Amino acid sequence: MREEDRSRTPLILGLVLLLVAGIGSTLAANISINGTNRIEFGQGVYTVAACNGWIQIEVAYGETVNGSSPISGFVLQGIDTVQCASSTLTFKFFKATNPNPTLLPLYATTSDLPANESSKVSQVSLAVDSFGNVLLVDPNFTPIEDDSPYISISKDEATSNFTLGFSYPQSNMEDLDNITVESGPNGL
Repeated sequence: MREEDRSRTPLILGLVLLLVAGIGSTLAANISINGTNRIEFGQGVYTVAACNGWIQIEVAYGETVNGSSPISGFVLQGIDTVQCASSTLTFKFFKATNPNPTLLPLYATTSDLPANESSKVSQVSLAVDSFGNVLLVDPNFTPIEDDSPYISISKDEATSNFTLGFSYPQSNMEDLDNITVESGPNGL
């Protein structure tokens, strides 16, 4: 072998390895497993972008009865109250149905169960004021009282995680396919 060919061998070998790695990662990203059936790993934990940061949502669910586990609330990790100051975060839970997803009711504002449609709430909104305080607000952005018998919020001061709980949950974990987080300004 000529000296010139030996010096090119590592370069050519390196380029071939990069090409193979690139093709392999592209193929792996496009392989579909199990057709259109969903496979979910780490069920109940979602991470989404919001307020220039991230929020991890861990869905809490109650005891399984007759194959159903009611969504009893959720835990939020990573809310940056400084970056989210004067913002409102609205959480909505959806079931994937064709042709459009179905918005799931989260909790009822009555202790009479089963709840009628007018007492079911399908979104949870948190308003962060200009000082970084987090408040539960209703769909009209009116603060919900701390002693509400239907929904509660608490903050773990050590981790800065927020836990929301529903007294009268209305949907089940097996129906949950997607969670959306909408953020926008508020007047607090």
